[in-house]
Amino acid sequence: MSGAAAAVTPPTAAGGAVLKRVALLRGHGDAVACAAASPDGALLASGAEDGGLCVHCLATYELLLHETLDAAGGVTALAFAPDGGRGGGAARQLFAAVGRELLHLALLQQAAPPQQEQPAQEHQEQPARQAQQQQQQQAAWRVELRARALVAVDDIGALAVNAAGTFLAAADDSGDVSVFDLARLAAQASGGPSKEAPLQPVRVIRAAHEPLAAAVAFRRHKPWQLLSGGMDSRVAAWDFSRPRRCLASWAMQGMAGASPAPRGAAPRTAAGGAQQAQQHAGGEGDGQLWNPPMVHALALPWGEGTAECAVSAGGVAAAAPVVPPALLRRVVAAARGDGVVAVFDADADAKPDAKPGGRPTAAAAANGAASSGGSGGGRGGGGGGGGGGGGNGGRGEAEQLAELPPGFHVCLGAERGGHRVPASVLAFLPWAGGARVLASGGEDGRLLLWDWAAAWRGDGGGCLLAAREHKRKVNALVALPGRGGGSAARLVVADTAPRLTVYVALPPP
Repeated sequence: MSGAAAAVTPPTAAGGAVLKRVALLRGHGDAVACAAASPDGALLASGAEDGGLCVHCLATYELLLHETLDAAGGVTALAFAPDGGRGGGAARQLFAAVGRELLHLALLQQAAPPQQEQPAQEHQEQPARQAQQQQQQQAAWRVELRARALVAVDDIGALAVNAAGTFLAAADDSGDVSVFDLARLAAQASGGPSKEAPLQPVRVIRAAHEPLAAAVAFRRHKPWQLLSGGMDSRVAAWDFSRPRRCLASWAMQGMAGASPAPRGAAPRTAAGGAQQAQQHAGGEGDGQLWNPPMVHALALPWGEGTAECAVSAGGVAAAAPVVPPALLRRVVAAARGDGVVAVFDADADAKPDAKPGGRPTAAAAANGAASSGGSGGGRGGGGGGGGGGGGNGGRGEAEQLAELPPGFHVCLGAERGGHRVPASVLAFLPWAGGARVLASGGEDGRLLLWDWAAAWRGDGGGCLLAAREHKRKVNALVALPGRGGGSAARLVVADTAPRLTVYVALPPP
């Protein structure tokens, strides 16, 4: 079977949570490079380096279809449109990147042909029956190519669709970020009036990052705001309704070593924090000195008010109180090349002074770094702030989180048990409101569960909830609610193997 249950191996738990492997999703012929779940949580699409596309059912883990999109190039990014059928019927709209090309696909479920009842044959083996059922299941789905176009100067590495399903963003290896209007695309697909060619961007942010743009994400509560990250060790916020308007920029170097100090500890400078991290790592984390904090991936919390956020009930309530709704709008996380997972305030006032080309000046970057460092130093060394929070025993933790200072940030690195080589992917879990617990995967083959709020409070030992040796470089990570509700969550992991691994994340008891 495609979703054959895997043998459960004892996970390594660091903070009470458990990561348990439950299934393997097969069907690819080469390493899986990307994955995405449909907005309704029913389907998982994955793309491989040989150009293959697989779609699995997330309820049964069965392979629904396998299609070769391009035999000459790999599928580098996938994104579903969260509209459940824009463009016709019950089709699920999927966008795929193959090299410099963008593909608009529709996943269609066909009516299964009537089957004639046949007498049971005792000699028919169970594997043969299962293979027959799988073939029938695959025959019920097909993929339809709606549009395909060369849209980028270099290979596309990341795709994102906004919450309304009206805009698509693509980040490519030339450093550009392109934005596409999906409403126009839907009008073209339905035969409506439109003079524009299909799959042409309505906005291109040239050289958003140099030399490469690696991550892109839309902000849910600000419909015209787009976040991007790249190999210049910078996260930028853009107003894509206007040409090249950079709203804010955060230099990741400014956050290095600026994590909050444990409650009661002396404040740390950026250099001192990095030195302490290396001492704690016992020499094994020396690679952190050589790997710059390039941004490999961005993650935003689960949407405010969505059904998925209700998964926060149950076992995690005591360990991780629900995050205030206002905080959902501020938090963003970045996976960095120095192994650090940085969580920071995306509403911070870090407006850059742009050059004519649109890149922030060195002075603006320094100001952003100073702002970031100041927020960390203020929280850790205002020991006063940390101590004061501890002294207010009557205040609830949710209230404290609601009062996070503007410009706050937390760095989760090797000194807290994190990655010692580049962190490649990350995703928020639908626990505690969808903005507090996140998972990260790295080139070290480790899967980690983090409670960043515990780190911000100064509980350095309690912020790492679980650690699991996946043993392969993690290429993609998809977080989902558990099957049947409850407090469990699921992580689908793509790595250098031609299969995907499904883990169940169980919260602390």
